[in-house]
Amino acid sequence: MTTEATPFNTGESVPVALAGRDLVTMVEGTTFCLCAATGDIEPGTPQGLFFRDSRLVSRWQLRLDGLAPQPLSASNPDGYHARFVLRRPPAAGHADSTLLVVRRRTVGEGMKEVLTLTNVGRETTVVKVDLQIAADFADLFAVKEGRGAAVDAYTAASPGTDLIFSRSDGTRGLFVHATKEPQASPVGLSWEAVIPARHQWSVEILCQPVVESRPVEPRFRELSGIDHTSGKSA
Repeated sequence: MTTEATPFNTGESVPVALAGRDLVTMVEGTTFCLCAATGDIEPGTPQGLFFRDSRLVSRWQLRLDGLAPQPLSASNPDGYHARFVLRRPPAAGHADSTLLVVRRRTVGEGMKEVLTLTNVGRETTVVKVDLQIAADFADLFAVKEGRGAAVDAYTAASPGTDLIFSRSDGTRGLFVHATKEPQASPVGLSWEAVIPARHQWSVEILCQPVVESRPVEPRFRELSGIDHTSGKSA
């Protein structure tokens, strides 16, 4: 039996192309993200978005009409970027889904995700999109030992359409901003997407670290051959 290399047992980035319950790792500088092959960061696990030895995001779960999308493929050939292809669970009595889901995630000085839903059906579809988010600011070594942060170590606020997480001692924080004016709450962001037949709906979510009460300017590598507007290869 072999052990998959992750930032928990090596300092190197190991590209993977996985599906199912395997893990996907993205690394850039002092930032890394460890998540499931759906793109979700599952709470109560060692998964998360880590920045300068602190876990900023401890939960990042996508739900469509309250259901988890079904994984089709996952890959991260660049190491710092990953692409997750999923589908909305088919309607009762149907074998195929009419909604394709693509998550493109990049890590750098923070994390950026572009979520694109494609309606491949013949009718307009309406879908409730929920992104459940939590931040515990646990120390990397505590996470490696299976420990998280105390519940009272952080607070969450949702002014307007943004999310702000802060440690009680002010040393760490996280600012989450998204396009398309989501409805924000202390547990995440929500949208109602109306997608005509053969059309796409796309949103970008940005995670910005805060250190000693100062926001860190988000910086990401450019992805060669990607048209960020359409999500297609150039």
